[in-house]
Parts: sequence; C-alpha cells; structure tokens
Amino acid sequence: STEGGEPIRLPPRRVGRPAPVTTSIEESFVLEAGDRVFFAPGSSELGARARAVLAAQARWLKRNASLYAVIEGHADDPPLTDAALDALAADRAQTVVRRLIEEGVPAHRLGILPLGRQSPVAECRHPDCAAQNRRAVTVLTTQRLSELPMSDGSSRASP
Repeated sequence: STEGGEPIRLPPRRVGRPAPVTTSIEESFVLEAGDRVFFAPGSSELGARARAVLAAQARWLKRNASLYAVIEGHADDPPLTDAALDALAADRAQTVVRRLIEEGVPAHRLGILPLGRQSPVAECRHPDCAAQNRRAVTVLTTQRLSELPMSDGSSRASP
C-alpha cells in the first residue's frame, strides 16, 4: 500500500498469443531465469522456489526493457470443472503478474493468457506427471501488449 491509501490496481490485460521472440532471446531467458513456475494442486499460491524464479525473471526483464511478457496460466487439477480450471489458470497467471510487478517490472509490459487445460505438457494420470500441467509460463514478445488481440481467457466457447 502507499501512504495515501491503497494504490489503484487494474487487473492484468488478457491477451491472445504473442509472436515469439528469437530463439537466442528465449534461450537466454530460460537459462538465466527460467520460464515457468509450478503450483500445488488447486492452488495459485507461490512457493519459495517459484518466488526465486520470478525474482530472476524480473531481473532479466528489467535488463531487457524492450520486451513484453505474456503469462500463460495452466491448470489440469482433477476433479475441477472446466470453468473452475479456467478460473484457476487465470488466478495463477495473475499471481505471477502481481509478483513480477512487486519485483519492479512495469505493469504495462505484462499480460495474461489463461489456458486452463488447453495446452498440457504431460498427458498422464500419475500425480507426479500431472503436476507438470499446474504451471504458469512466461512467454516473451517484442509486440506491445496493446497490439495483441484481447482474450476472454475462456478455454471453451461462450454460451
């Protein structure tokens, strides 16, 4: 909070998939900071390891101020419904954005793309394997977020 009261906090901009950065930029980011954090089942709370990764991401993003980041939220947490998975994916992405802002990354450089269970990295029933799908991935782009299409964040068609 600020001395004059609570700062105004707008929700992160929901955007579509950005154009990817060059492979060398992406490799630098992954090697120096890591591009993903993981969550406990049904949770959007950051653990100590996730906070350390996000601190490294923030340092990297502050050094590379011409880049923007879209945080993909993923969730595949049985027995949740698709709607609950979408909400959890959005919460995970928003949690990452909030932490990056707290670490000094300007909010206008960050957006979210909640994907629910649309893009699993592991297709399996074993809990250790399924844990790979409970994640948020930071995707870098040179596109201004205001240039990206808006996303409603839903992994299914609207009724």
